Amino acid sequence: MSRSGKAHLGWLLDGTGAPPRGPTTLTWTDDEIMVVEPTAPESLPDSDTLDLRDCTALPALVDAHVHLIMEATGDARRREDQLRATYEDRRPLLEANRQRHLDHGITAVRDGGDYGGYALRYRDETRDKTRDESRDESTSDHGPGPRDLVIRAAGRAWHAPDRYGRFIGRPPAPGTSLADSVAADAAQTRVGADHVKIAQSGVNSLKRFGWTSRPQFPPEELRLAVAAAHDRGRPVMVHANGPAAVASALDAGCDSVEHGYFATLEVLKRAPESGAVWVPTLAPMWALAHSETMDPAARDMALRTLDHQLNQIRGAVSAGVILAAGSDAGSQGVDHGPGLWTELHLLALAGLSTPQVVSAATSVGARLLALPPGMSTLTPGSPASWIAVRSTPDQLFATPNIQPEIVVIRGTLRGSQPPAKDPPRKAT
Repeated sequence: MSRSGKAHLGWLLDGTGAPPRGPTTLTWTDDEIMVVEPTAPESLPDSDTLDLRDCTALPALVDAHVHLIMEATGDARRREDQLRATYEDRRPLLEANRQRHLDHGITAVRDGGDYGGYALRYRDETRDKTRDESRDESTSDHGPGPRDLVIRAAGRAWHAPDRYGRFIGRPPAPGTSLADSVAADAAQTRVGADHVKIAQSGVNSLKRFGWTSRPQFPPEELRLAVAAAHDRGRPVMVHANGPAAVASALDAGCDSVEHGYFATLEVLKRAPESGAVWVPTLAPMWALAHSETMDPAARDMALRTLDHQLNQIRGAVSAGVILAAGSDAGSQGVDHGPGLWTELHLLALAGLSTPQVVSAATSVGARLLALPPGMSTLTPGSPASWIAVRSTPDQLFATPNIQPEIVVIRGTLRGSQPPAKDPPRKAT
């Protein structure tokens, strides 16, 4: 389909945190946003202009926490089988998950690791394939080409021996410190992972509300590991739940805290000083709370845990904590693509304004993934990648099952038809 065009929009959110604009005309040519200007009151779309006057436009999205080799199945046997699969077994799923992200307007993801480093291998394959097919490699130095999904991958994550993390990585070799392991891994990898992932706690309990495991690595060992990664140009994402694990991650200088359940507001308030971004991953608890196959008591515990996390977010955002949107896609019940839209709905429930929610999934996520400046904004000169949702801005994230009406990626319209001209959707 055409890679240039024009659209009349009802509203536009540019991803910078600015308030929504009113009627706006968007023009793009050759992959780039050319003009973003107010629509004149008397102006009507012509035959060459997309009529999206009942839609809100926003930039293409960034999912800051996914597991590309995982599927959202709740079947225990199938989830266990995923831990024994080969790369060849997983590759069709990797390809399908890539397409799901693109179909839902997501153009960049940050993978949190897998036991075989398969997402990292897939990143290299898709990057090389796209570069062979296109002379434009401006998206990133380590990502695929301009009309594909940018993958930032950790490869194999780190966890302590006999602790949580088997499906995302491995422990350091016996007698080897975490810092030495991180340094050696960086030196041995030809191109290398984009970031380092470390598990510093376990997962949430669905039996004991608020229970958190002890930290996996002593604070000093974690600090040295983060320093080793930073010395080699790799940011660090730390899986951490509970006050002790989250505090040690912040004290170590991590770039992002993943999950952060039951961290306490007192600990989370330290994130701005350390410069860390919080990725609270609400979607998995929401999915468990609404699962038809879960025990009712477990569903209730998941809902209670989710409510606690929503309250933590309200306090943390008021204290200046910066959030990035990460769905933890591949977790039970969290599909790649739709999972991020559910995450955005939940961030809105936590009290974030519509511009704050959009920023968490665009400009903040882009900075966390070290994407080129302007890649996830809707401003002149940025890539012509954007989404239109049939909604007013105040109702944009009113439901967890948001479906974009229009997805344009690098000037190419994905999907078949513009939305019908019905009134903007109302909250249910």
